[in-house]
Amino acid sequence: MGKAISSTGEELKRNFAKSLTRSMVISAAIICPIALAISGVVVKWHGIASAAVGLAIAGAHSILALRIVLWALQKPPQMLPTLLLGSYALRMVIIGVVLYAVHFIKALNMISLLLSFLALYVAHIASEMVCAWKSFGFASLPPKDNGQA
Repeated sequence: MGKAISSTGEELKRNFAKSLTRSMVISAAIICPIALAISGVVVKWHGIASAAVGLAIAGAHSILALRIVLWALQKPPQMLPTLLLGSYALRMVIIGVVLYAVHFIKALNMISLLLSFLALYVAHIASEMVCAWKSFGFASLPPKDNGQA
């Protein structure tokens, strides 16, 4: 699945965006119904509502992360590590504040909310890493010549 060396940077970025979006939609389509069903069986309607809130928070984070990554790819390569790490740190603070704030809502079951959030969050982070690696990482580099012939 690695891209040819002759691919332009814009092609790689477009392919990355398409691949990441597809991967995130597929993982959400798999995880959301499962999380809602399990929460519904274990905690009834209360759990379904809580899981939906957790999935919404994770989904919003994923959309924000995708937009930030696509924006950062428009910047010079030297700025990429700073932009991505800085935005990641800021997103983690925001998620912490949001999750802390929702724990005050007594109508929500925090276990359903947090487990649903975590399932989708981990799936989307894994998707982001795999898609980035496939698009920009080792899969697109030519094999090294070890001097062994």
